[in-house]
Amino acid sequence: MQQNKITPRLRKRRKPRTTDSNHSLKPSPNLLEQQFDCALPNRVWLADITYVDTNEG
Repeated sequence: MQQNKITPRLRKRRKPRTTDSNHSLKPSPNLLEQQFDCALPNRVWLADITYVDTNEG
């Protein structure tokens, strides 16, 4: 690449904007109460999304 004077396009790094925890909204209720066993399929779904990159920030 140096011989041909080719350089990669670099994406601009953005600083992640985290959630503002100073609000009056109550957290969602803990419906499972740490009982993760499930007898039937599709009865319990869960997710943990720490960060989702969007153009809006």
